[in-house]
Amino acid sequence: MAFLFFFLGLFFGSFFNVVIYRVPRNLSIVFPGSRCPVCAAAIRWYQNIPLFSYLLLKGKCVSCKTPISVRYPLVELAGGLIFMAGYFYGGLSLETCDMIFFVSALFLVTVIDFAHMIIPWEVLVPAFVWRLFYNLDKGILGERALSFLLFFALIWLIAFVGRLIYKKEAMGGGDIYYTAFLAFFVGWKSGVLLLLLAAISAALAGYLYAFISKKNVRETFLPFGPFLSLGAFAAYFWGEALLAWYTGLLPLGG
Repeated sequence: MAFLFFFLGLFFGSFFNVVIYRVPRNLSIVFPGSRCPVCAAAIRWYQNIPLFSYLLLKGKCVSCKTPISVRYPLVELAGGLIFMAGYFYGGLSLETCDMIFFVSALFLVTVIDFAHMIIPWEVLVPAFVWRLFYNLDKGILGERALSFLLFFALIWLIAFVGRLIYKKEAMGGGDIYYTAFLAFFVGWKSGVLLLLLAAISAALAGYLYAFISKKNVRETFLPFGPFLSLGAFAAYFWGEALLAWYTGLLPLGG
């Protein structure tokens, strides 16, 4: 069964590639069919089999011989691994579907935001709709809706104050919606954790990038979405354990 999930995930990974390429360019993800981005030659179905076609074509377009980016098979492989991990996570259950929706959204947002510095609505909306019904089924819709509104207001306020202080955008509008979206999945307690982890990892990455590029850290700019995704990933799977561990470190009165 795990292999079937992996195989299904490979084909979803192929669809992920379509989303990653077309959404930032405002192209339809349905029409036209798959084609070479260089010569626009149509890609036949047997040339579009995840992983295998890349190997059979030796990583080149059949028509123009342009090298195909290694990103394509890597994204397909990621799709397979996400689906297989979902099966090991929850078997045949709603929890598995939820995990696959969430991690797939994190993956797509991370790749797109890192490359284009945008948070794609086309990725967030389907996952949000899924989670809406999931939260309703689990009886936590009210709490998660409150988490969404709370974090939207909090991040909007941080962005507003940052704009006043630094006289420039401190955080993109997409990051505000993305943080609220993540809180809708993990809840407000784990939401605090994901923000803390995102801020720490972003700061470390910023200083490392500034050191390597020999630039002033104030002159460096990295998309925040990937770091929010990293924090959300940790909060989704280990949020309660991490919060319990942290709470145990706090001194108790008495």
